[in-house]
Amino acid sequence: MNVASFLNAPRTEAPSPSTLALLRVEASVLTQALIASAIESVLAFRFMRGLLLDGGFSDPRK
Repeated sequence: MNVASFLNAPRTEAPSPSTLALLRVEASVLTQALIASAIESVLAFRFMRGLLLDGGFSDPRK
């Protein structure tokens, strides 16, 4: 058993502001990755649709 656990009372406080900031950054990075992936999928779909329907290259960002 740890002697420090007898000397120091267990902490029951909320997470520190730095921990919350780190979680916020992680959430925003994951959200940006998800959005970028979705945008790439849409652009790839539009490109393939353009190839199939128009028979040639068409800009998928139209």
